[in-house]
Amino acid sequence: GRVARKWLNIAGMDHETPVVPDLAPGSGNTKCFVPEDTQSEKESFLTVDKAGDYLAANIIVKLAKEHKRELVIFAIGPLGPLAKACEKNSEIVQQIGFLAIQGQLKVHGNLIEPDFSSFNLREDQAAARVVFETLQHCVPFKLLGKHAAYAVPLSKDDIKHIPNFTTEVKTFLSILMDKNLELFQRLYPVSEDKIVDGSWFEDLDHVCNPYDPLLFLSVAHPDLFLQQHHGLHTSVGNDEHNKGVKNAEVIRQKL
Repeated sequence: GRVARKWLNIAGMDHETPVVPDLAPGSGNTKCFVPEDTQSEKESFLTVDKAGDYLAANIIVKLAKEHKRELVIFAIGPLGPLAKACEKNSEIVQQIGFLAIQGQLKVHGNLIEPDFSSFNLREDQAAARVVFETLQHCVPFKLLGKHAAYAVPLSKDDIKHIPNFTTEVKTFLSILMDKNLELFQRLYPVSEDKIVDGSWFEDLDHVCNPYDPLLFLSVAHPDLFLQQHHGLHTSVGNDEHNKGVKNAEVIRQKL
């Protein structure tokens, strides 16, 4: 919740925009990288209740009932609260306008299923299954997969205008390198010598991939992407052969 508020502040949105952390038991991985300059819980103006009350799910149901087709949901993390909202009142949640997900899907006949090679869907697989099974017959899904993000790598120059972000990216990549060196080297090719002498970050051609920003951009400017259609649903970058990016430089400038 604190990190979400930090990014809303950077975007110029005041604390009247609610941030509702999911405190429900079994809601998946509750740990994330929190930059040092992130405001305190009190300063983040979080909407919280006691753990176990499913406040996030209740708010989703409430907003869906009030706004119906005017409500759209962007899922850039595990789907636990949305799954719980579906279980609480599926008929209400089925009335939303569309669901945008940063992740990939699999097609089986006339049905779509979550692709668990996607981090957001893999983190809470049971929740992803509930959401796909409950909503896919009446709510359009718009997915932006990791393969599109891989096609639009961002350099240090691309992100330098965001306050403190370069330092935060380096810290996050250091954590990734310590935890999973094989994955780090696959995503960010750099020589062993540079890792040993500590100059690896300066040697990187790119430092991050815009997974979540591309999802929002693909909805706001679909003309910049090549979409695949799956009945009611669309996807961009669903596999390595369908990256869905028309012109990476144009998209990079738009971001």
